[in-house]
Amino acid sequence: MTYTRNLTLMTLFSAVMLPGAVLAQEVAAVDELTIWGERGDPELITRVDPATMPVSVPDTADMLKSIPGANVVSNGPIAGQAQYRGMFGPRLNIQLDGMYVNSGGPNWMDPPLHYMPEPILDTFEVLRGIAPVSLGTSIGGAIDAKAKTSTFTESDAMELQADIVASARTASDSYAFGGLLGLANDRFRVHVIGSTEEGDDIDFKGGKIRPGDFERNVYGAGTGVRVGEHEFGISYRNHKTTDAGNPSLPMDTILVETDLLNFQYEGDWAGVDVEAQIYYSDIDHAMDNFSLRAAPGNPMMFRLVEAVADGLGFEIKGTVDAMGGQITLGADGHWAEHSMDIFNPNNAMFFVDNFNKAEQNRIGGFVEWRGDLVGPLSGELGVRYVNVSMDAGDVSVGPALPPPAVMLKDAFNAADHSIADNNVDVVAQLNFDMNSDVTLRLAAARKTRSPTYIERFTWLPIEATAGLADGNNYIGDITLDPEVSYEVEAGFDWENDQMYILPRVFYRHVNDYIQGTPVDATPGVIDSPLEMVSNVNGDSTPLRYTNVDAKLYGFDAAWGVKVTDHLRLDGIVTYVRGKRRDIKDNLYRITPLRATAAISYVREKWSLTVEGVGVASQKKISLTNGEFTSSGHGLMNINGMVQITDQVKFVAGVDNVFDNFYQEHLSGFNRVSSSDVPVGARLPGAGRNFFGRLAFVL
Repeated sequence: MTYTRNLTLMTLFSAVMLPGAVLAQEVAAVDELTIWGERGDPELITRVDPATMPVSVPDTADMLKSIPGANVVSNGPIAGQAQYRGMFGPRLNIQLDGMYVNSGGPNWMDPPLHYMPEPILDTFEVLRGIAPVSLGTSIGGAIDAKAKTSTFTESDAMELQADIVASARTASDSYAFGGLLGLANDRFRVHVIGSTEEGDDIDFKGGKIRPGDFERNVYGAGTGVRVGEHEFGISYRNHKTTDAGNPSLPMDTILVETDLLNFQYEGDWAGVDVEAQIYYSDIDHAMDNFSLRAAPGNPMMFRLVEAVADGLGFEIKGTVDAMGGQITLGADGHWAEHSMDIFNPNNAMFFVDNFNKAEQNRIGGFVEWRGDLVGPLSGELGVRYVNVSMDAGDVSVGPALPPPAVMLKDAFNAADHSIADNNVDVVAQLNFDMNSDVTLRLAAARKTRSPTYIERFTWLPIEATAGLADGNNYIGDITLDPEVSYEVEAGFDWENDQMYILPRVFYRHVNDYIQGTPVDATPGVIDSPLEMVSNVNGDSTPLRYTNVDAKLYGFDAAWGVKVTDHLRLDGIVTYVRGKRRDIKDNLYRITPLRATAAISYVREKWSLTVEGVGVASQKKISLTNGEFTSSGHGLMNINGMVQITDQVKFVAGVDNVFDNFYQEHLSGFNRVSSSDVPVGARLPGAGRNFFGRLAFVL
């Protein structure tokens, strides 16, 4: 215990006190983290290179732990949600190849990054700070993950392209294999893409986390043509996940099968750079509480849920040089529909039509200018308008449901489900180049988010929470107002050949923040049909999605120092504070103070890195959500890379070298009696884990 506490303090101290950072692009051998952007460019992007990143778990979302301001909300081995500066779930704009992909179910067992497994991942980017309006609607941040694809060459001769990865991990007895094979020349390209993965229960110091197994397979293809200044492309992927455990949720994934189709265009029209795409997603999802975990003792408590989600989206934008910079005009939209049914396979009379064609449709446009102002001053100004319209069909219940549930169904069906929001976002950024090494940055924004279909149309008190995993049953409110966030961010970039430091401070003032609150003034007193139904469903104190007031503030930084030609130090630090403004309470599931510090020895063909991870305790918890505190911890990780040939690279390492027992604050709580983790205890992190990845790129 003393060692863990000392390592935590040492890592946090070193991450804060050591100045600067080496430019990551200077040392390609350990290009784990690159923060790039032209000087004066307000769009600073943090990019993780999957080819060299020592991803020691099968969840791509885990890469976020290497990015300042970011972390992972973990609900299962491949169900991690991105968190950025305290916001997660539907508050983030996560795009896959420029597409927005719905989650198939109401508990986000398949969050967006679920659809970008490591073997097919090409680039992973997080936009630092406030996202420009041109990147879409986003109140909390923007993330872009792109799959591998064939690329045009400069020759008319067809060339073979390959990017194949094989990896394995001991803590979960998991493996992954896949990648891309393609042919291309300067006018035509074609490829096939795919991956296969499988994992078992997760080892920790004390036993196994059950169920932690999963199987995920992907296959697809794509092609493109280039005609003069115009490029056309089409890609298709099928994703199928089976038997994936979600121990912090009331059910496990039995099936997620998804089709993704994407049409893209890029070209030049009389000096206007035009980009456009049309995309479609179709998700079938099934989950239950008896196949992977110990079944309920009462046959009447068996539950099987089937859900479907369809999405159709488009984007078109054009950029032209004007007014000393560039002006981009664009329009985009996304139409989504969700349905969900609950069954008891032991009782044909028990069924709930919980969401019936719940729609959330948005369409809007934006204008954005960025460029030079006066002297060393540059900036960006953008405005976006979005119309969000929502509706839902009537619902039904089986004859086995009790009268209070029927009353809730009738009340929902009698209500007007149609509602529309008109949202306006504004973003302004300024950058001042003090000298060749230092750029000052200042940004401010007004950002909005409309409620999800879950927050508006949940009429039966169940745990439909987009993965909050707080154990509470929730009820929706059709009349919810959109969230409105007023943000400000300030910082600087100081970088030269020997070091860099990129710190930011931020403050976000959110009106109408959507948060669960008690359904009436007498929580725990079961005196309404809603509370009667919720009590039968295991929660005597249900919550209602409500507009409240909130604020989030904090700081984050990336840093590094080039000690010698071969020795470097790198690290990040993240701190977020989330509070209610209307009452004395904290926001739920906010990352604690977290820092990493790594020392790397780099040669031309190989490198070795020793990393310390320090995480502080989290005592500032949400009483409304029934959140528990967490203790701080420290970990040591070691990884190395060898460039065997120009085409073959091997990355290997060990995480949690000392096999410490620890619990991440953003992990959920165990619901599974057959696990070695006690029911109700926070899920621990994996024990000592050896991993390796062999990559072949042609």
